[in-house]
Amino acid sequence: MDNLENWRPNLKTENKYERNGVVSFFHHILINRRRSLLVKLLSVYLLPLSIIYLFIITLKRATSKPKKYSFPIISVGNILVGGTGKTPLVAYLCNKFRSNNKVVLIVSSAVVESTKTKFNIDRNDEIIMLRNRFPKALFSSKKDISLRNIEKKPISKNLVAIIDDGFQTYRIKKDIDIVLIDASNPFDNRLVIPSGFLREPFYYAKRADIFVITHPYMVSKECLANLSKRLKKFNKPVYIMDYKIKGLRNSKDSIDIKEIAGKKITAVAGIGNPLNFFSLLKKLSPSKIYTHIYPDHFSYTQKDIENISKEYIANKVAYIITTEKDYVKLKKNLGNLPVYYLDIYSVINNFSEESDFDTLIDSMLK
Repeated sequence: MDNLENWRPNLKTENKYERNGVVSFFHHILINRRRSLLVKLLSVYLLPLSIIYLFIITLKRATSKPKKYSFPIISVGNILVGGTGKTPLVAYLCNKFRSNNKVVLIVSSAVVESTKTKFNIDRNDEIIMLRNRFPKALFSSKKDISLRNIEKKPISKNLVAIIDDGFQTYRIKKDIDIVLIDASNPFDNRLVIPSGFLREPFYYAKRADIFVITHPYMVSKECLANLSKRLKKFNKPVYIMDYKIKGLRNSKDSIDIKEIAGKKITAVAGIGNPLNFFSLLKKLSPSKIYTHIYPDHFSYTQKDIENISKEYIANKVAYIITTEKDYVKLKKNLGNLPVYYLDIYSVINNFSEESDFDTLIDSMLK
């Protein structure tokens, strides 16, 4: 696994951090943390807090009594802080069950009234995106009372629930626990928060029913094989989720991805792992990518739009491209800027399993 653990992205982009110095420094450390002596020293000093955190989550899991509901529940989660591709897999499952005439219930802690902190963070973006994609889907918080109310309705007899970020949800009995592992950073430094990015020790992943490796384009086939081999030690199925790019869209029109080749673009990302997004953009063969990195779930202001606009003009950029999740917030202040989001869909490939992913899911819910 050494070649996987020491892997580091090689993106020839110009990074421009448009936020204040604290956020800029944070993202610099986030991207270069594997080589940062400061991060390594902090990890050591924060170990006592990690031990306390580990005690708390272990106690919480041990004392929780999962409630069983009358409808099947699938959890999509991870063990690592940051973007592992949960929302694309939730969308994939929604499409699957909607095509089978099922009523889909999306369960998320973000299904609450949007609140903003002093850091301008708003977690409602993913829910807005999913509501736009699936207007007939139902949405619920993870609160027991919300799920019980839905269970009482006749529609629950034809319902499938999908918990977004559900692996650490202990109060709900799940029929299938899917854990996503980011190929670009599968285990971080193997330490739990705050010394590392693990939300739980890696061996806790044995609770999973299925593993899905995401962002495979970020590593070599050898790394994927090594990672899959390691996950297979849990005796659970392992799949690979890749992305296909449909095109570029906004609320007004769309453009063919061939239009990007040889042109300069600006990439805007406020997601957990922006490097994965930039790597997808590289597949479109732009001549140069100027990047703006913001915190995950960032809520853009008019000043942010002005900063992006200045660079667009100064560098004679052809298009500004963002994620679908970011576009939900950016579109409020865009003006006449040519901003598009990358329209992608997920493809789940067999790596070493006899059954394909969809067939396995159906068999586990019978």
